[in-house]
Amino acid sequence: MLKLYFILLSFVYVLNINAQTTQNDIFVIGNNIGLQKMNFDEVKSVFRGEEAMWGNNEGVTVVLPSSKSEFSVLVAKKFFDLSPMGMKRYWLGLVFQGRANPPRFLETNEEIISYVKKNSGSIGILYCTKDNIPKSLIIELNY
Repeated sequence: MLKLYFILLSFVYVLNINAQTTQNDIFVIGNNIGLQKMNFDEVKSVFRGEEAMWGNNEGVTVVLPSSKSEFSVLVAKKFFDLSPMGMKRYWLGLVFQGRANPPRFLETNEEIISYVKKNSGSIGILYCTKDNIPKSLIIELNY
């Protein structure tokens, strides 16, 4: 019985260490969007193409993970309640109807950060640790 207890305790300890070392979160980043904080509904509205201009009269450019990205399933589910292909079809419909400019679909966090950093009015989603993101780009997300 004591042996089983130590095996279970060791297992929980290993799981806890792995959870701490691989702790990733969703971050929203933006460049010259006139906001430092957004609530989840606002962010969802922007990523769903429901906003064309920021309050500072800068045009909105949405940057999303491509279907090749390892975190596209998470983003598609959380913000669209769809699959990655469903998210792409959703956007193609908006663009085809003339209701929105097409988003940028990029494969890696590094590509998303680089694009947002270089393009005023852009907003993107990342799934990573906070250490990897320039502080000037982080938009505080309130749920």
